[in-house]
Parts: sequence; C-alpha cells; structure tokens
Amino acid sequence: MSRRSKWAAAAALLAACSSIDPATTLEGQPAPAPRKFTYRPGVTSYLSTSHRFVERGTRSRALGDSIVLRYRLTTVVTEADAELSVSFVIDTVLRATARNILRHEIDRATGAVYAARLSPTGHLEGLELTDHASPLLQELAARSSDFFPVLPPDGLLPALTWVDTAEVQRDQGGAWLTTRSVTTYRSGEWNTTDRGVVLPVDWERTYHVDGTGNQFGQRFTLRGEGTASGRSLFASDGRYLGYVSQDDLVAELLLETLGTATPVRQRQIDTLRILR
Repeated sequence: MSRRSKWAAAAALLAACSSIDPATTLEGQPAPAPRKFTYRPGVTSYLSTSHRFVERGTRSRALGDSIVLRYRLTTVVTEADAELSVSFVIDTVLRATARNILRHEIDRATGAVYAARLSPTGHLEGLELTDHASPLLQELAARSSDFFPVLPPDGLLPALTWVDTAEVQRDQGGAWLTTRSVTTYRSGEWNTTDRGVVLPVDWERTYHVDGTGNQFGQRFTLRGEGTASGRSLFASDGRYLGYVSQDDLVAELLLETLGTATPVRQRQIDTLRILR
C-alpha cells in the first residue's frame, strides 16, 4: 500500500471512529426550526488528537518524522467589556511524540493557559503564549489559534456559503511563520442523530506559508502551499462539538548559508471531540 493510500485509510478510520461525526438521521424525529448560532459564554471540555507526518528530501533520500499529539483541554468563554474572551486550559497531555519534545515539557504543559479575545464569529485576537522556549507549548498555542471555525457575520444558519480570508503570524519551531489562507465554508441542514441535533459545516482551505528562522546556527527560509478540508459540528443548544480535518502541505526549506534547498511534504489528520 502506498503512503498516500495508508493516510487516506487512516483519515477514513479517524472520521468513522470519531464520535463527532454525524450519524444517520433518526427516522420519525424532525430537525428543529433553524436558529442562528454564534459563540457565547460557557465552559466546554474536549479531546484533541493530531497525527502529522513530515518528510524532508527527495523521494529516493527522504527523512521522515511522525508526530502524534493527544490531549484534553477546556475552553472557558466569558463576557468582557462588551466582547468575549476565551481561555484554553490544557487539562492533561495524554501523548506527545516528537524528537524535540522532552518528557519534562509534557509534565509542564498540564495546566498551561492560552488567553485571547474572541469575536462572536470565531476570530481570535491577542493570543498569549505561556512559554516561547517549549516546542510542545508552541504547538499547543498554534492549535489554539485555529480552534474555532469562522461563522458568517450575521450568525450560522443552515444552507449558507461564506468565505474567510486570514493572515496569521506566529513563532513556532524556531521560525517566524506567516500563513495567509482563504477558507470556504458551507453549512448543511439540522439533523437529529443518536448523539443529539447537529448542524454540519464543511470547509475547504488553501494557504501559503512563508517563514524565516535560525536553527543550529543555520539561517533558513521556508516557503510552501497547502490545502486543508474538514467537517465541523454544532449543536442546537449552542455548543461547538468539534471537527475532523485533513491538511496537506508542500514546501521548500532553503539553508541560506549553504545555498541548498530541501523539499518538505507534510500530511496531518486532526480530530476534536467534545467531552462535556
């Protein structure tokens, strides 16, 4: 089986196993009347799972890294000065495997908090990092910055299509990265399932990444393009239930002092599932 086939099978398995994936509509139970959805105050706990495979070099001489991250977190959304604020609290890191993540970082991540301002449509501003020196905490912060799907300005309703453009800058993995993205969202219809009444939102994203940094005394530049897609779910009682997504990136890593360019390919599969 090819690596792409393996990843396609893994994506299908994650989507099938995730309890946030909508089940078949139950017969005889009508969906509720449409209602607008916006983010609002509340406390919600989630389980987040991510599997990333990074391959560097040519096909004949490639080096690969597999990164697995699984953790529980709680979001606390409150009202503050006529707007919303959100805190992402890392309850516990269940698994974190990567060459640059050490055991003491995993222990230290428990209880980490990332705070930001949150618009009713899901835009985050002013996200604060806990520790710029920890690769794990940087990774958790990066995932928090893209946690909420962006909703239409007038609120989420069934059968809508909208587009969001964004530019995000962050310090991650020894590099200062700028990501410019365009995401197209499409909402479905309310469905009564064996897990409650849900509204699915499917989305597709294209993005460009530019970054510079210094690692082991070598200055480097990173440039690439990627695509991502996924499905997010919302409950009729106002809760954001989570998502399943897949992300593919093709980039080039240039070591400026040596004048060498290395191709980089990355595939990532993510799930976010509500716990309570």
